[in-house]
Amino acid sequence: MRKTFTVFVACLTMLLLVGCSDTSSNENGDSSPTAVTGAPDVSQAAATTDVWTATAEGDLETIKWHLDEGTDVNIRHPQSGGSLLGTAALFEQPEIADFLIKQGANVNAKSNDGATALHAAVFFGHNETTELLINQGADVNARNNKGESPLDITKVDWQTTQFIAGLLQVSV
Repeated sequence: MRKTFTVFVACLTMLLLVGCSDTSSNENGDSSPTAVTGAPDVSQAAATTDVWTATAEGDLETIKWHLDEGTDVNIRHPQSGGSLLGTAALFEQPEIADFLIKQGANVNAKSNDGATALHAAVFFGHNETTELLINQGADVNARNNKGESPLDITKVDWQTTQFIAGLLQVSV
């Protein structure tokens, strides 16, 4: 039960990572999509979507825009300490994960709870992202703050995994 609670808390932290992120604002300080005028283009759409949401949703063009505008590929979320790569792993975005790694994302970056992108990918059974991370040098023996490796967290029962995935609206 304690391990289930630990995993639940870790997943809620990841939910905060995406749900509490800041939105960008336009030159008038308005962050609403209706504040953007003129013909739509990638930069206008990207300015209304934060990089965390773009990563979770697999919006490569918006992520590229944010990186071009100076966002660090290894930025840490202000609440969870999570990485963009961890978000891509959590929300099963292997193409985004691959892009971020090619841009220099740290495959072993840890969030505040010590979890890595590999912990998230393994926990939710995201095999393509798991394989990518391992092939790119992710530490399969990395330990979170509870001392759990990615393999250790696979021992949570399936019902718990499905429950947490439902809360986070993550496919498993």
